[in-house]
Amino acid sequence: MNPWIPPRLPIRLRFAIVCVFSLWASHVMAASREAILPILQMVDYIGVDYPEFVQDGQVLNAAEYAEQREFSADIRRRLDDLPEVDGKAQLIESAQELEQAIARKADGTYIQNLTADMTENLLRQYPVSLTPVKVPDPAVGSRLYQEQCAGCHGVTGRGDGPAAQGLTPAPTDFHDAGRRSQRSLLSYYNTVSLGVPGTAMASYTHLSEAERWALVFHIGQLYFDDTQKQAGRALWADTPDMRRIVPDMGTLVQTTPEALAANHPDHAMPLLAALIDRPALLAPGQDRALTTARQMLDAADQAYRSGNREEAARAALSAYLDGFELAEATLAATDRKLMAQIEADMMALRNAIR
Repeated sequence: MNPWIPPRLPIRLRFAIVCVFSLWASHVMAASREAILPILQMVDYIGVDYPEFVQDGQVLNAAEYAEQREFSADIRRRLDDLPEVDGKAQLIESAQELEQAIARKADGTYIQNLTADMTENLLRQYPVSLTPVKVPDPAVGSRLYQEQCAGCHGVTGRGDGPAAQGLTPAPTDFHDAGRRSQRSLLSYYNTVSLGVPGTAMASYTHLSEAERWALVFHIGQLYFDDTQKQAGRALWADTPDMRRIVPDMGTLVQTTPEALAANHPDHAMPLLAALIDRPALLAPGQDRALTTARQMLDAADQAYRSGNREEAARAALSAYLDGFELAEATLAATDRKLMAQIEADMMALRNAIR
């Protein structure tokens, strides 16, 4: 029994308090991260690389094309092994179409759109937690990059490090506009976590999850210059509507520059530059909301223990309206089902207090 939750509280109130405090530590997942991450990585790889090596129905690099055919078949097989959900059949159909489209040397834009849809649908059907649990630390990311990555990718990320000579394929140039526009931070996280078989890019599972996210955010900000970062910080500070474009950490890590620019051409790049460079800009609102939720649940606890049901009901309502509700979007990006369950139980606890 949790010693700080009084046993006289209604069971639903006890459950809601536990849920709010354990949201980031406990996740109800339809499939394991270990099963989902490789699929996401291969889908992303095909979407980014296929247009470079297949153009106008012609294969420009036979080895790369063969690898993409191999990956598309592997995606389909891995999807077959995932747990049954309502949308699994549609995912498998998309994987079959991807395999067939690559075989017929389809247009690169078609493959990009298909893989983007597959990524979105995969995360919707199997909502594993794929966002940072805590705000990535830029200082940690910078240090890890210089220690672990600069030898191949270069100090500034242009793929020109001293160890890059003779590597095939060459290390990624993080300033390549065409590739960077199609890469999300999540795709970088998958690569850092899993490595790339057949290349010098190793898996970095010896780093903690927090360290990998910090490293990924450092890599992500290399593409942007100081002018873009400063412009983005000014937009974020002066224009509240910007928070609707990138409302939470889940949106930030899962979107690509190309996708965001399609809907917000004037603001996408400076916003991404600022938020990836200083991810803490996204955190204060969420942190304040959850702090308020905790405080008001504590107030409900105290009021209920003292027999003041009216005050307990008021505090419980405030815990939701002034706290939890304001963080729902970010929490949903981590675990939508658990977020919805907590929302339902907070409603039930308000009814129970009455």
